[in-house]
Amino acid sequence: RPVPDLAALVVIDFEWTADKGRKMLPCCEIIQFPAVIVRFDGRHAPSTVLPDHFDTFVRPRFNPALTAFSKELCGISQDQVDVAPDLSEVLPQFLRWLEGLGLVTPDGEKDETSGRWCFATWSDADIGGTLVAQLEAYDMRLPACFSDWVDLKLLFRRHYKHGPSGGLKRCVEYLGLKFEGHAHNGLVDAQNTARLAAHMAQRS
Repeated sequence: RPVPDLAALVVIDFEWTADKGRKMLPCCEIIQFPAVIVRFDGRHAPSTVLPDHFDTFVRPRFNPALTAFSKELCGISQDQVDVAPDLSEVLPQFLRWLEGLGLVTPDGEKDETSGRWCFATWSDADIGGTLVAQLEAYDMRLPACFSDWVDLKLLFRRHYKHGPSGGLKRCVEYLGLKFEGHAHNGLVDAQNTARLAAHMAQRS
């Protein structure tokens, strides 16, 4: 199967602080935290991207002034992050959103009474790289529900062996879909990744 046998995927695509040719120290920090749900069960079968989503800008601590590179790439302004909440506020908000959907318990554990689900990302950089490193730098605990995730980029390469090895936009278009919105906006990328996952599931 090109997509795992699950009831749902929670697709996330963070945007984070960056600069051209310079490493962000002590770590990259998330500046946009979006999530989109794809369901594969019941009336949503074979796959449906739900209209409800989570999305917020996040204020970085270590490098609060966005670089020109970040602003141009992501289309995020300094004013948007200046008034945004800190990750210590955003993460509990996100968990409450997931709890409202019946996906996590109040203590951040996965709730799979309505079916198995998993996070999904386009590469391991979002959770395995950026989120883990930032939480460690902030002395914050990684919620238990982030214990595993699906790398859709890897699944795409394994299933479509002769498909593009490039970025998300090229892969979406390879499937005959139109990439909708401005690339490198986190919510736009998450929505297009969710559409790609839904399309792959329909052909499994």
